[in-house]
Parts: sequence; structure tokens; C-alpha cells
Amino acid sequence: VESLNKKIEKSYNSEEEKKELLQQVKVLKENLDKGNGVSDIFKKYIISGNEKFVGTGHGSTIITDSTGCTWYIYHSYLRDNPGKGRLVLLDKIEWTEDGWPYINTGTPSTKDVWSPKL
Repeated sequence: VESLNKKIEKSYNSEEEKKELLQQVKVLKENLDKGNGVSDIFKKYIISGNEKFVGTGHGSTIITDSTGCTWYIYHSYLRDNPGKGRLVLLDKIEWTEDGWPYINTGTPSTKDVWSPKL
């Protein structure tokens, strides 16, 4: 799994932009640790569409279950049938050893996942 900092390195050319974005990521992680809401950076760099889903991240929420696992609840559209409307998706947030969040392979799960323990 490609970590968030590698995605930032690939996406931004100027060192100033990278530095600013990495600072935003630090704030994001601090907010996640406190149970606060999601920022645009999470939606932009942690998850994006795949062969099954497009428009990921709209209306997103992060929760922590009773076991301490972090989950991402978000909207998406079916790629082959966007007229069906938004679907609610759920994916577990994992953390790299150096503290960067990631989901699955950076795209929504296409198979059933375990659910949060509330």
C-alpha cells in the first residue's frame, strides 16, 4: 500500500506545497485521534474511485468503534449505474508504521468487510 506521504510527493512539485500539505496531514491525524471530522485532504489522498465506484468521499464521516478501530463511512456512485444514486460505503482505516492512514488499496472495498464493533 502506497502511503499518503508518497502520494503527496508524486502530486505536488513545489517543496512549499508539499510542506503545507504534510502539515495539513499532521493536523488531520491529530483530529482523527481526537475523534473530530474529516477534511478534504482525507478524501483527496486516502481514497478514490475504482472499477466499481466513482465519486467517493462525499458526505463522509469517521468513527472509532469500541475496539479502537477507525472506520470511514462515505458516499459513492456505482460506475456502471450512477443514476441509481449515492450509496453508503464503509471501509476500515488502517495505519502505517509511520502513522499515515490508508484504506484498502486506496479505493473502496469491492467485497464485504468486517463491520465496526459498537
